[in-house]
Amino acid sequence: MAQLDRPKLTAIRDQLDTLLEEAARSQMTLREASPFLVTHEIARGDERRILWQARSRSSVGHGA
Repeated sequence: MAQLDRPKLTAIRDQLDTLLEEAARSQMTLREASPFLVTHEIARGDERRILWQARSRSSVGHGA
């Protein structure tokens, strides 16, 4: 799992079992599962970035 830290694939690392189970239930091939995992990683990164930006904006108005 440490290999997933180096390229910063933290969403995949944190939820790998769940994502692989979902891919298996959907009977995805490896070719289909790869973009599924990458898409999930990108979405999680976008979500975290939005939350970080929202927190930054709210703290600016509070003198933090």
